[in-house]
Amino acid sequence: MTRVILFSFLIALTLHTNAQEKTVKRTNSNNKTGVKEYFYVLKRDKKVKHGSYELQSLSGRIKVKGQYEQGKPSGVWTYYDYEGTVEQQYNHSSGQLIYHKPNKEQPAYFQLKDGAYQKFTPDRPPLFIGGGAYMFTATGSRLNYPLQARRMGIEGTVYIEVVVTVDGKLEQEIVTRGIGGGCDQEALRMIKLVPDTWLPALKDGKPVASKFELEIRFKLR
Repeated sequence: MTRVILFSFLIALTLHTNAQEKTVKRTNSNNKTGVKEYFYVLKRDKKVKHGSYELQSLSGRIKVKGQYEQGKPSGVWTYYDYEGTVEQQYNHSSGQLIYHKPNKEQPAYFQLKDGAYQKFTPDRPPLFIGGGAYMFTATGSRLNYPLQARRMGIEGTVYIEVVVTVDGKLEQEIVTRGIGGGCDQEALRMIKLVPDTWLPALKDGKPVASKFELEIRFKLR
């Protein structure tokens, strides 16, 4: 009985200590990716994020809202698309997808079956955790318009075929339709920087590897 009471006391003490963690507010602007972060860090260790988190564009449009717990994403995070509407909600504590906004235009998906990829319709498509609008922000880089393409007035869309594995990794990235002028190489560079934080496609309730195309658009201003 004494051990049970002591164990319960230690749990309560730990929870109380975590609740009383002192934090300091921080902001971080990244002109390279065009975003600004608002977050809290532990006062005793300013490298550890702890508390509410918000990511905005430099113009002030909200891109991400969430919470950190001892340096790790915690609870439900909300991710917004380019129009400012909710694109995805994901519970980082339980690893569960809460909501995702259906794409108006779905690419063709192919499933590996009997040693070959065959076209199929997934119950849920492969999804980057954070959504499409957040995907390139997560690379920590920005798409650069190649100088040669600018000089030649090249615009258009580069299509890159990828595979999202059963365990959520992005593999086998190749350009299937390019526009030249260095755009194909730049698009491939960006895709290869995308983190391996994907939810695999689901078919009949089971995760499956899938092949599809991602699009990178180049437009002169």
